Amino acid sequence: MSPRPGGESDKFGNRHEGAWTVRHLLYVLNGDGESITVEDVGDLAEGVEFTYRRVGVVQVHQLKRQFGTANSWTVKALHSMGIWSSARRHVEAGRRFHFVSTVPSRVLQDLCDFARRSASLRTFVDHWLPNQDLQGAFTELSSPGVLGSPEVAWHVMRGTWIEWHDERDVVQVNASLAGLLLDGGTGSLAAVGLGDLVLNNLGVELTATAIKDRLEAYGLRRATAARRDGVIDQVNAITDGWSASVERELRSAGSEVTAEQYRPDGRAGPEASLEPSRARRSAGHAQASPAALRARRCRSAATTSRASSASERSTASGAESAMSLTLAKSSNSRFLAASSSMIR
Repeated sequence: MSPRPGGESDKFGNRHEGAWTVRHLLYVLNGDGESITVEDVGDLAEGVEFTYRRVGVVQVHQLKRQFGTANSWTVKALHSMGIWSSARRHVEAGRRFHFVSTVPSRVLQDLCDFARRSASLRTFVDHWLPNQDLQGAFTELSSPGVLGSPEVAWHVMRGTWIEWHDERDVVQVNASLAGLLLDGGTGSLAAVGLGDLVLNNLGVELTATAIKDRLEAYGLRRATAARRDGVIDQVNAITDGWSASVERELRSAGSEVTAEQYRPDGRAGPEASLEPSRARRSAGHAQASPAALRARRCRSAATTSRASSASERSTASGAESAMSLTLAKSSNSRFLAASSSMIR
């Protein structure tokens, strides 16, 4: 959804920036990152929103929710906002520059990815620009008005990441992660509390310890092993109940005899019904006219076809249910493993 011009646009941009910042605060709490500093100091703060540190890596993140009503970002649009000059400054200082938006830029994302995968500028130009869109974007990026040369453009692209994420999905995942990592409130309220924690600590390097020391002011605390076990027990209970219902359906499907398969002779299945006295059938055939014989053969073939189709449907239904049960149990195992790693 595009905001209206003016104050609403600013508020939407701040919401997007806040949600992405909270996501990285949660990463730090989970141990995936070492620290996050919003509105850093010195040259680290130039043209970016926050600094995110991982082992041996310093990332700087710049966010722009959208560019008017444009459906994608172009070299020109990013240049008009000073993104390329910021990227160059940080990449040349040995940092990884992340540009994050809700609007995609497939060409620029591919260009940066291909630059990282190429061994040299010559290899990049000769083998990693397979279409006119990529060639045109690289030519524009290398121009004197943007980055100045192919060498500089290739180097900057190797240290730049272009990414886009749906804002509502970021908010929802934040709530889920906060619900797993924190006690004291729902996941959604905990994520809002973390956003306020950030605003009250601008310029402060927030490590996992620093974040935990500030949680009490919001009625929050790190989730305990008991909480982790509770989440796992709930998932197990739900999955076990569903598994039991599917298993009952499988047993029921395996024992059913369809109407088409039942025969007056008391035996189940299409083949059983075709077993009655062959002497009686031979006698009947001898007395019947050719037209009557053809009619009998048609009715017999139709009956057998219906019975066979019913049997195949029953078998297919059972196979699908069995597959669903197997996938559910596999998904449950993966979720439990993820939950155990997320809550330490």
